[in-house]
Amino acid sequence: MDIIRVRSRSELRSFIRLPARLHHGSPQYIPPLWMEERNNYTSRGNPILANSEFELFLVLDAGGQSIGRAIAYIDWKYNAYYRSRTGFFGSFECANDPEAASALIRTCEAWLRDRGMESVLGPIHPIAEDWGFVLEGGDRDPVYLSPWNPARYHDYFTGAGYTKAKDLLVYEADILKGYRLPDRYAELYDRFMKQYPGLRIRRLDMRRIRVDARAIWEISNVALADNWGYVPLELPVMEDMLRKLRLIVDPDAVWMAEYNGRPVGFCLGFP
Repeated sequence: MDIIRVRSRSELRSFIRLPARLHHGSPQYIPPLWMEERNNYTSRGNPILANSEFELFLVLDAGGQSIGRAIAYIDWKYNAYYRSRTGFFGSFECANDPEAASALIRTCEAWLRDRGMESVLGPIHPIAEDWGFVLEGGDRDPVYLSPWNPARYHDYFTGAGYTKAKDLLVYEADILKGYRLPDRYAELYDRFMKQYPGLRIRRLDMRRIRVDARAIWEISNVALADNWGYVPLELPVMEDMLRKLRLIVDPDAVWMAEYNGRPVGFCLGFP
């Protein structure tokens, strides 16, 4: 078994395609948008990595086939904001091989330690919407913008001495099974519209997507400031997220709230 640093185009392709090979046949695994994946792991294509030092690692078996992968990286803006020396790992994938998983984890740790990091947090993928391991509900269809992984991944890390940093929750409401919004939401809507006559709800305007992207960016940096793990979003990160979402988003499912013409809120829905 060998662990290599990704350098060539073929190695990057192996890194990107590994999850599809490992999870082939699993009904819960949904492949990413391949056209975006290569950009996700370059400093030119990923605004988060543009502000980070990073390394991609591949685990190869005795026959030279990839069986594991991870990215180790240092987000300098995160460390400056929290005045910390925290390193991150993400994009972790591994075959059912505890020895390979352990070697990969220790390799990431050593790389971060050599660069002065004092703690490790992850999986925090260098993609803004993809954090954490699934601990419960792994047998159910994954939710868009949330991860999916085999249960063994969590075991690999607890076995290596890691402990949970934070619960990140996903909620479900099945409209086909009769779910409806509580009446109080309609009452609140009516009350707010009467109390604030300058309030207006409109759809996302795809013709001025950059203008709305800036509004969403400004609102996010206010609304999310008290969230766990928050780091001030840069406009290029938000523009990159919305650029990717344009491939699948239905403008009728994205709503902006304006008060006297100034954006004050938004809601994103996905098909």
